[in-house]
Amino acid sequence: MQFVASALRNHTDLTVVTNNVDVAHSLGNAPNVELHLAGGIWRANDHDVVGPEAVKFFGKFYAMFSVIGAGALSPEHGVLDFSYAEAQIANALIENSRTRFLAVDSSKWGRDASVRVAPFSRFTHIVTDQPPEQRAGTEALAASGAEIMICDGIEA
Repeated sequence: MQFVASALRNHTDLTVVTNNVDVAHSLGNAPNVELHLAGGIWRANDHDVVGPEAVKFFGKFYAMFSVIGAGALSPEHGVLDFSYAEAQIANALIENSRTRFLAVDSSKWGRDASVRVAPFSRFTHIVTDQPPEQRAGTEALAASGAEIMICDGIEA
């Protein structure tokens, strides 16, 4: 999400709502960005906050766009995560936004996480570095109805 935040720094009349401290730090001094930071339970490894307060906070907004990450991707189950608390945050963002971006790299297809977040069909756009290697993944993305965007070759 840090790369997304950096790309937004020069936008005008932008309101950003986040639970991630790195995103807040990146946008905190951007002159045309109104920044809202959720409170909640601190997770040092991910530099974010989760919990009931954060979920409730996101419910107070109805965003034009949301950007969601994932712990893992499954052709059968869609977006998965390792943390129930993080999945709750992702679902709050999905429920409270018009245009929903799933931003993931292709390594997520080989992972195994146990918490369901959402099927691919809940996203309007899926942004990744390359298509899934397995046919089942490619078919699942195609069946989602989301616009699939491949962004390979982009340097950080």
